[in-house]
Amino acid sequence: MCDTQKSAIGGNVLRGAALVLAALAFVRPQESVQGALDGLSMCARQVIPALFPLMVLSQLLLTSGAAAMFAFPLRAYTRVLGVRSPSAGSAVALGWLGGFACGAQQIGSLRRQEVITRRDAELLLCCTIGSGPAFVVNAVGTLMLGSTLCGALLLTSLLAANLVTGTVMSRILKCGSHPDALPRSPVPTSFPGAVRSAAEAMLTLCGFVVFFSFASRVFFPPQSPFFLRWAAAALLEVTNACRTAAISGGSARVALCCLSLSLLGASVLFQIRSLLPDDVRLSPLVLSRLIHAPVSLACLALLLRIFPSAVPACAPARMWMPADAATSVFLMLCVVLFSFPRLRRNENRV
Repeated sequence: MCDTQKSAIGGNVLRGAALVLAALAFVRPQESVQGALDGLSMCARQVIPALFPLMVLSQLLLTSGAAAMFAFPLRAYTRVLGVRSPSAGSAVALGWLGGFACGAQQIGSLRRQEVITRRDAELLLCCTIGSGPAFVVNAVGTLMLGSTLCGALLLTSLLAANLVTGTVMSRILKCGSHPDALPRSPVPTSFPGAVRSAAEAMLTLCGFVVFFSFASRVFFPPQSPFFLRWAAAALLEVTNACRTAAISGGSARVALCCLSLSLLGASVLFQIRSLLPDDVRLSPLVLSRLIHAPVSLACLALLLRIFPSAVPACAPARMWMPADAATSVFLMLCVVLFSFPRLRRNENRV
């Protein structure tokens, strides 16, 4: 089947899904509104506070001398993967620290500047993409599951799975590499440029979160069976999937949160797609989830046997960050957005 036929089929499927979703939105107006409100609430209270500051800092660190400090522990690993650029370790480390958005942003930046090859970018996605410590430990572990230790075990399992997945995928993606590509140094980023780039990416990410939260709520309202609601959320939006698992998952809620974080969901995949150049494919990342999910679950099961007290008896009543802190970060983002014209003028003068 040629690419044109595949594109036509994909377009027809997307249009059909849009028609069904639009019809359900009219049939279930309350659920559609509540789904969008839930998405906005997640952006204001979890996504923006956890990601925006780190996205700005990661942009600055990647092109500074401090990046070598983050790259050094992972430089040997990226060499084993066959990635020659010394900046690859920095992208992986910053992705682990800042989450999938920071990781995809850095990998996309390196690819656009031709610091890494397309094969390198696709391989780095497989071992870099995932939720960062701020989200896994604080949001999922502390706020949703009621245990910081549980969040730390989740993060450890996911990072271990990243290492294994990257190693396996380096063998699968061995064909098509470009050993003659010369590594280059990334172009330095100014502070206004880093803030603008992070804010623009943050708006795109929040747009996907709101839309997929709306779609998940419309397709499967709260009265639907738990497994259907969790499965739909896991396929669409990871934050909602973790929250659903934490509230109604029973004894399996930690494993379901781990599986949700590993599978990523359509929202994360589309967010990653928006941060990458067009020539970088997402199919290797999707394939890698077939390796990542069972490995992360196996690591989690082993860690929970060592730390059985990490799993709380029930989910906490409060599952959100304090409203005052979240509002402060949200207002800061608004100020940055209104300052765009001035930032562009100042950057052009420099």
